[in-house]
Amino acid sequence: MLRIWRVSGQELPPLNMEDEKIRSVRDLKRSLRSLHGFPLCMQQLLHDGNPLDNTTQLDAAMDLQLVLLPLATADQKFEAGKELLKACGSGDLETARFLLEAGVDKDFRNPDGGETPLLRAVEDDGHVHIVQLLLKAGAHANRSDYFGEAPLMYAARNGHVEIAQLLLEAGADKNLENNEGETALMIAAGNPEMQELLANA
Repeated sequence: MLRIWRVSGQELPPLNMEDEKIRSVRDLKRSLRSLHGFPLCMQQLLHDGNPLDNTTQLDAAMDLQLVLLPLATADQKFEAGKELLKACGSGDLETARFLLEAGVDKDFRNPDGGETPLLRAVEDDGHVHIVQLLLKAGAHANRSDYFGEAPLMYAARNGHVEIAQLLLEAGADKNLENNEGETALMIAAGNPEMQELLANA
């Protein structure tokens, strides 16, 4: 069993390397994120006081110390922002909460398409709990991507009525237009429930 302590002296539950398929430090960090919500970009693992590289191979006899690094540099904040995007898109509530509590920008933009954590939480399957978390943290309900698509438009396009309701309650503007001149109501064509919600908002 692999034993890990935090700087505070708290011992985390021991990990069975075979069950968790842990071979390297990178594997261990992924397991710690999955089990405890610790963001990859903030984890530093030490053995006998020495930092371990992600590629370091582990064995079950090791006793390790986990340090959660502060987000002190621009590079660290950028990596944390990218990890928040990923957590919100995959519905990883614990990691998203941890990152927000660590001070990661709730409106961080993906440099490629301009998506924010809220947009990532709304697209595709839609993650209601992540949307609630972000809105409670003060995420901007009208922040659009580089194509002018706002969260309410994402909700309309994907048929997420409950999320659309949450966004409207948080001040989402149903009259915003994307770069093609479409509003959320226009995007919702073919979804009577969504159209009714937007028309009556």
